[in-house]
Amino acid sequence: MKTGKLVKCNTSSDENDFSDFMEYLYNRFKGDYLRKLHQYTRNGKCSYCQISRANTLDHFLPKNDFPLLSVSPWNLIPACSECNSKILSRNNNLSNLMLIHPFFIDTDWSDCLSFTPSEHFFELTGYTSNNYLKNHISTCGLQEKWNNLALSEISELREIYQSFISVDKSSIAYKQIMNYIDHQKSSRKIVEKLLFSSIDEHIKHFFGMITGVNFMTEIDVATSNADLEIIKIKSIINDVDPSLREFIDF
Repeated sequence: MKTGKLVKCNTSSDENDFSDFMEYLYNRFKGDYLRKLHQYTRNGKCSYCQISRANTLDHFLPKNDFPLLSVSPWNLIPACSECNSKILSRNNNLSNLMLIHPFFIDTDWSDCLSFTPSEHFFELTGYTSNNYLKNHISTCGLQEKWNNLALSEISELREIYQSFISVDKSSIAYKQIMNYIDHQKSSRKIVEKLLFSSIDEHIKHFFGMITGVNFMTEIDVATSNADLEIIKIKSIINDVDPSLREFIDF
């Protein structure tokens, strides 16, 4: 079975006229296309980053090089303005077209992506083994965008916790936060789903982030001062709000 290659068209007067006509058709009907293609997005989100609103269309194969596909629904990807702008630079090099096409490639990246807890937030990891996903993330600048989302979510939950603490309602804060985590774990927004699944797996570390209490302290049992270390950590736990102790496995 023969396989074809993507080849840019050579421009001539007739081809320029054809390209101009297809450009006209696209500009004339792009609003209609965007509205109809929204049903194939995840809650109206950008098909590339899955965070921002899909408010524009990206030509997966550049319309200047493939004018016949200017109005093909398979070549029109609902995207946000930021991602659309970032991937325009790939148009001069067809070898960069290793992006994930949401209509043909599954965008449930649970097996390839994860968030790993760092000191202050959860950081995107685990995607370097998948070349398509790696190129997709690099081209669209998604590592920074998804890490910023994680940082924002942690900051908001920290503020919620602090607001409840200020009125001595910490037990309510924990329940509200846990309910929110459970809800986000089943979100249709794949990035939020992955982030909060990771938070749930590292729940002690997460509560340490938002409360300022380090529940991840490890005891050096090899030293002769092991008993003193245990006493010290128990004293820390005793100072923690009682409603939080259920999250501490000690």
